[in-house]
Amino acid sequence: MIVEDVKNLLKRGRALRLLTVDNTAQCAAFMRLKHKISGSLLAVVGFMLSPLSWWNDAVVNLPLAVAFAWLVSLPVVKPWKETVFDVAVILGYWLTNVLGLVLMHKGAGQLLSREAARGSLKKDLIVSLAYTAAIVWLIKFGVLKPV
Repeated sequence: MIVEDVKNLLKRGRALRLLTVDNTAQCAAFMRLKHKISGSLLAVVGFMLSPLSWWNDAVVNLPLAVAFAWLVSLPVVKPWKETVFDVAVILGYWLTNVLGLVLMHKGAGQLLSREAARGSLKKDLIVSLAYTAAIVWLIKFGVLKPV
C-alpha cells in the first residue's frame, strides 16, 4: 500500500516538489534545533564532569577516576600496582575535569553559534588548560576556599 502511494506521488511529480521546495525551510529549522539540542546536551554533560559543579566529585568524577585507575593498573606487576593505581586515580580525576571543561566549551559553542563549529582539538585543550589554570589561580590566592 505504501509503495503504491509513493509510486503515484513520483508519477505526479509531487514527491520531488515536497522534498525540494516545501521542506527546505522546515529542514533548516530542524537542523538548527538539532544543533541547539546537541550543544545543550554537550554542555550539561560537560558541566556534570567539570570542576564547576561541586557535587559531582563523589557521584561522577571519582567513580570514573577509580574505574580508569583499575584499568590502568590491571597489567602492572605487584610491587608497582599500588603506586600506579594512586597516580592513575589522580590522572583520571584530572582528565574527567578537563573533559568536562572541553565538553562545556564545545556545547556552548554549538548552542550559541548559527552553524556547526569545526574547532580543533588543540584549541579546545588550550582553552581547557586555561580554565584549569584559572581555577588553580583562584584556589592559590584564596578566592576559592573550602567551607
